[in-house]
Amino acid sequence: MKFTLVLILFGLCMLPLQEARANNAVSNALKISTPTSGFLRSNNARDLKVKSRQQATSLVKSRYRAKVISVSSSKVNGNPGYKAKLLGNDGTVFYVYVDAKSGQMRRR
Repeated sequence: MKFTLVLILFGLCMLPLQEARANNAVSNALKISTPTSGFLRSNNARDLKVKSRQQATSLVKSRYRAKVISVSSSKVNGNPGYKAKLLGNDGTVFYVYVDAKSGQMRRR
């Protein structure tokens, strides 16, 4: 009888712990099932005209006759954007900044 009572009390003590584990597993599953890049997480992707690095690369290639060396995430005019490093036909290296919100490009 005492052993049964101890088991029942132990089970009641473990119930909140099991529920917390279940809730944590659900929240972890939700985190995994919603893929967003860290860069776009803070901004609504629907509000952006340039949504990816690949799209920024394609825009820069279409406007400038140069080889794209690299493209990275960057802030442009306080907005999310991309910084592209290009190699011109004459051998000069220059940068183009793409504002992801407006889609505007600026060479520096």
